[in-house]
Amino acid sequence: RNIYVYNNVIEGLGYLDNDYSYGILFVQDKSNNNTIVNNINIFHNTIVSGISPAESYIGIQGPAEGTITNIAIKNNIIKGFSSRPIYFSASGYSGTIDVCNVDNDLYYNCGTNAVAYSGVTVTNDTQNNIVVQDPGFMSLTDLHLNGSTPPVGGGVAIPGFDTDYDDKLWKNPPSIGAYEYDAPSIIIQNSIIHKWHTP
Repeated sequence: RNIYVYNNVIEGLGYLDNDYSYGILFVQDKSNNNTIVNNINIFHNTIVSGISPAESYIGIQGPAEGTITNIAIKNNIIKGFSSRPIYFSASGYSGTIDVCNVDNDLYYNCGTNAVAYSGVTVTNDTQNNIVVQDPGFMSLTDLHLNGSTPPVGGGVAIPGFDTDYDDKLWKNPPSIGAYEYDAPSIIIQNSIIHKWHTP
């Protein structure tokens, strides 16, 4: 209960000899169906798969067995996964999820750029302000935002979460992902031009 996963940069995921790897994976006890899960919060993460042939399978594999309530997945960038960005799949016992809010996330270049549920009954779920577009990182190795894409200011403010991965304050509204965008500084130096007139 009361699980928080936030402000993480998870990158370069995948195996050459196994298709099933994950950015964030919830592992449940499959010996019984009495699991109770409540209040899972996944905020402001940047999750990027490795590059084929070592790409990863799913960005976030959520819990789906037992009784699950109050899931919030907001302000995350999930890129490059061969299956889906977010998946709730019951592989042992079936489960129920009541209240699952997946909002203000960005998906790009996944097999299917959408949330999926399998073997679980879901009530009161929302998927608002989802962006499907290249997040615009500075480079393949620098996952800060370059400022030209929707993640900048595309998130939703979350009370109590004030700083990003670099300990910089989130703006309001914040950027999506683990990093707040800071526009580069422009320094203008004053010039004084003297003109002389000869008689």
